[in-house]
Amino acid sequence: MNKFNYSFHSHTFRCGHASGDIEDYVMEAIHNNFKILGVSDHVFLPGISQPGMRGEFSLLENYLETFNSVQKTYKNFIELHLGFECEYIPIYMNYYRYLLESNKVEFLICGQHCSFDNDRNYIGYFNYSSLDNYEGIEKYKSDVIEAMKSGIFFYIAHPDLFMYTVTKITPEIEKIVNEIVDASIKYDIPLEMNISGFGRLSIDAEHGTLGYPNEYFWKTASQKGAKVIFGGDYHSPEAFNNQHFENLFNILIKKSGTTFVDEKVEFERYKIKLQELLNNQK
Repeated sequence: MNKFNYSFHSHTFRCGHASGDIEDYVMEAIHNNFKILGVSDHVFLPGISQPGMRGEFSLLENYLETFNSVQKTYKNFIELHLGFECEYIPIYMNYYRYLLESNKVEFLICGQHCSFDNDRNYIGYFNYSSLDNYEGIEKYKSDVIEAMKSGIFFYIAHPDLFMYTVTKITPEIEKIVNEIVDASIKYDIPLEMNISGFGRLSIDAEHGTLGYPNEYFWKTASQKGAKVIFGGDYHSPEAFNNQHFENLFNILIKKSGTTFVDEKVEFERYKIKLQELLNNQK
């Protein structure tokens, strides 16, 4: 049975849909023998307010200060890294680069939940009231691939997120899956198999959707040789100890034939590539 001792994907109360603060997650991670924990709350966006989705921009300094304090306290017990989970949003790419260049955070992961146009109008992709929305899923796919092209993201979180609104694998869905997987290989960006998607099981069943993490998606990724990384996507300290999710996750790993890259090696490679990218853009 696979038992992971790392995750670069965890949240705090600041996003409005998680519980606990950074120290609570760190203590639980240490209790579970984690070697590495990345804190990556939903990015705070200047000029955007989305209560229940992400914290207000005014929370940024507190987020940074809290992490730095916790890191000093637990530096001898666990390797900690600070980042954000971000959407690819063209008008915020300079802001993302600023966060990285100024060393406010070490990494960004792309979790594409939505986007905004140049006037900061919200762009959604899909939801339970719009199942099998190929137009929205196509837009999602295109934005995820643009995120890969940008080079500033460590990996793509839950790339199969759209499957929670898909009722069947069609030629259109097969094409989208293959394009995402192929792009991850082309741009050398790992894909995250996200354990927290199992939290949607009951509502997925109500709507007759396939859900994520999705077996078809991960079989495709495995067969093509895409890099895969584990993501806890923890929204509470207690989530580290969800044995039911772990059992389901290990069944999926076996069925899909998934193997995982060395997260520490990939993180170091990302930091080198990122620094080169930022230097070239100055």
